[in-house]
Amino acid sequence: MRAQLYRTDIAAEAGVTQPPENWDEVIEAARKMTKRSDNGEVETWGYSFGSAAKVVDWLMPLYWQAGGEFMTDDGKTATIDNDAMRKALTFMHDMVNVHKVADPDAFEKGYKARPAFVAGKVAMIGSAEQAWGNRLETENPEVDGKWSFSRSAAGPANRASFSGAGYLGVLRGSEKVEQCVDWLAYLSRDENMLKLSQAAGTVATKPAVMATDFWSDRPYKRVVAEALEDAHTSQHPAPAWSAISTSEPGGILYDMIYSVVIEQQDMDAAITTAQELMQAQLDR
Repeated sequence: MRAQLYRTDIAAEAGVTQPPENWDEVIEAARKMTKRSDNGEVETWGYSFGSAAKVVDWLMPLYWQAGGEFMTDDGKTATIDNDAMRKALTFMHDMVNVHKVADPDAFEKGYKARPAFVAGKVAMIGSAEQAWGNRLETENPEVDGKWSFSRSAAGPANRASFSGAGYLGVLRGSEKVEQCVDWLAYLSRDENMLKLSQAAGTVATKPAVMATDFWSDRPYKRVVAEALEDAHTSQHPAPAWSAISTSEPGGILYDMIYSVVIEQQDMDAAITTAQELMQAQLDR
């Protein structure tokens, strides 16, 4: 589960009094929090799209927030050649090339936002992993009281937030299916989901679990629990999804994003090519 993360100290210094609620406010806050030296060199980037160099993961919530879905419910038809994709890519492009508040080097392999955030070189991360709350508390006491989570900013359509997940299920070919189902039912009880959530430090999708003391004893935990209302799963109903969504050169969505945002190639052509390549993968 991911949410918006920002440096409250940098925000206060820049006159940003509350977390951005929508894309326009994100742009304005990022402009204010971007710091440049006298010679124009960026000392603090006002915005970073995500936690690590997983460029496709950065696009996902923006596309959903613009009202898009990557494919039909049956996983057979690609649905990325549309106005929602143009809005999402335009937002990414403009943050880098027009507003100049996001580091273009972030799109290169090896980029890590968390060290930059801790060092004050990044002021706000649009889609940060909820596990960072615990890591910042335990590993980076030097920024205690200087950061906060908030729900994802809303796009033109909604607040959708990236939600990675693993699914419980019975493997094909299992001999004792009924016993497996009983085991899954046992694991799915509220008290057991809470134990799993506590041990892993990750959110559970059950409201009863997220309403417990464990998920309400810190401000960032309460925000993460609230952010579940915006959750949109990152899994898709197609075996080819992993190949389509890989954040490496040659990946269909990665190449589309990189060509538009970094190389500043024609957006319509990039989307059309990606739509065709994605559909070919789904047709296999």
